Amino acid sequence: MPMVRSFEPAFAVELSSEYTAIAPALEQIRASIRPILALKQQSDAALDALDSVLVELVNNIIRHAYLGRPGQPIHIGFWHQKDRVFLGVWDQGRPFSFAAVPPPSTAAPSLEAAPENGFGWVIIRGSVDDVAYERVLEWNILILEKRL
Repeated sequence: MPMVRSFEPAFAVELSSEYTAIAPALEQIRASIRPILALKQQSDAALDALDSVLVELVNNIIRHAYLGRPGQPIHIGFWHQKDRVFLGVWDQGRPFSFAAVPPPSTAAPSLEAAPENGFGWVIIRGSVDDVAYERVLEWNILILEKRL
C-alpha cells in the first residue's frame, strides 16, 4: 500500500499522550466517521472495529513510543475512497520496528499462547486489510487501510 501523504484528510484530530485523552478523541473521531460509513452502508460494527484499532494504537504510542511521557503529540487522520477507508496515525516518539511485528496468523488466536506484549497487533491486523509504517524525519507514520 502506498503511503497516503498527498490526501487532505476528511478530518484530523490531535491529542496529547495521556490516557485520559483517548476517550474524548475517540468520541470526536466516531462522530466524524459515522456519517461517512453510513453513506457507504456500513454498520456500527465497522466503526467498533476502527475504535478497537485506534485504542490499541494510541495506547501503544503512549506506552512504547513516548514511554508514558505526557504532553506529546499524536495526530490521527481519516480518508475515504469509494470502497475503502484509511486511518493515519502520526507521532514523534521512539522509532518503531515494524519489521519485528509478526505477520498475521490464520490460526485462531489463543490467549494462553499469546505473548505478554504484541497482542494488540493481533487485534489491529485482524481488523484492517493493510498496514504500512514509515519513519519520516522525526515522525512515525502508520497508515491503516480497511476495505468496505
